[in-house]
Amino acid sequence: MKTYKEENLDLLVGDVNNINFNDESFDVVVSFETIEHIENVLI
Repeated sequence: MKTYKEENLDLLVGDVNNINFNDESFDVVVSFETIEHIENVLI
């Protein structure tokens, strides 16, 4: 993974099925090519 060094930017890699953040923790979330890797997707 590329390293981006910006004071106001954090890149995280984790398990989308086990997100450990409080509601309203983020202003923006970006996710690319994720849904095809999730089991038991509710559509």
